[in-house]
Amino acid sequence: MSGTTHAIWTWDPVKNGPMTEDAIRALYRPEEYRIRSRRYPPASMFCGAMRESLCYVIRGSCRYTFNESIDLEAGKAASLPAGSYKFEAVGTDEVFLILVWKLSGGGDAVSAN
Repeated sequence: MSGTTHAIWTWDPVKNGPMTEDAIRALYRPEEYRIRSRRYPPASMFCGAMRESLCYVIRGSCRYTFNESIDLEAGKAASLPAGSYKFEAVGTDEVFLILVWKLSGGGDAVSAN
């Protein structure tokens, strides 16, 4: 992951199987990447700051707003920039997502696209 733009892609179930936490974890070496699952109830909204990361949405829909909005729904993933953001759980379903970021300098996270 590098640069300030983001990419959004659809999980490929033919290539990667169903989008599950275990399937996402299998893409990354734990000694090189931190992987965290997060669950947010409908209408959750908060601000924060993050490292450059990848976000996989397993269930629900959400919006990250940095300088621009990044809308994601179940089955989608995106590269997110480092910096301050606003998070919103959009819709009536719980949001279940996985965040992945590199532990040390150098190299890019591998995407499942």
